[in-house]
Amino acid sequence: DRMFLVAIRELPQTPDTLPLRLLGAGKIWLQALQEVLQRPASDPLLLHTQRLAVALCLEGSHTLSAQEDPIMQTLTQIYQNWEQEQQQKGELKGRLEGRQEGQEKLKSSLKHLYQLRFHRLPEEMVAALEEIQEIPQLAELTPLFALQSEAEILAAILEKKSK
Repeated sequence: DRMFLVAIRELPQTPDTLPLRLLGAGKIWLQALQEVLQRPASDPLLLHTQRLAVALCLEGSHTLSAQEDPIMQTLTQIYQNWEQEQQQKGELKGRLEGRQEGQEKLKSSLKHLYQLRFHRLPEEMVAALEEIQEIPQLAELTPLFALQSEAEILAAILEKKSK
């Protein structure tokens, strides 16, 4: 059983020592944080550092000395980047959910209209309609459901499905 001591401030500034230097203090830690900020967005080390920065910024219960000010600026930058990323993810998720909900409502309306006109809802038509994923394609079917015959509606759905 051997024990080794590592003097973090004496480590070379290489990518291999970056995780250890993040455990340092003061200027060493600040330099390591700045190196992390310059890494690709997909880098796991950047993700873990962002989590740390978010936790520290949200905690906000300690006061910083003048020497720690640059560190707080770096943490704030990491936190703001993370916050912006989360907002973009949320917006994208909202758009996707909205699109899916719109799709489902449009499909439901088309099925309802078909059933009102023809007093039945053929499984083949429902299955083909469910395969159409684009809202513009579904919207183009609306006038057909209101005016065309069953055969013409089914032919149009099968044509849209194959696109």
